[in-house]
Amino acid sequence: PSVVYGNVRNDNLIDNLPQGCCVEVACLVDANGIQPTKVGALPAHLAALMQTNINVQTLLTQAILTENRDYVYYATMMD
Repeated sequence: PSVVYGNVRNDNLIDNLPQGCCVEVACLVDANGIQPTKVGALPAHLAALMQTNINVQTLLTQAILTENRDYVYYATMMD
């Protein structure tokens, strides 16, 4: 078994980030597969910083799904 840091779906891993967003956490990799580690809540200032990136990514996803070019411009301005 080994521990790697992987990008996985936030399924109750980091409490104060949106469920379903991509998060990087320590993961145990062994014969049972990849098991992400629950982090709990991040310090508020770190969660706030990460949320700004998540907002841009969410807006870009909405731009693609709705084919709304304005969302692309808004996301680019936020980034």
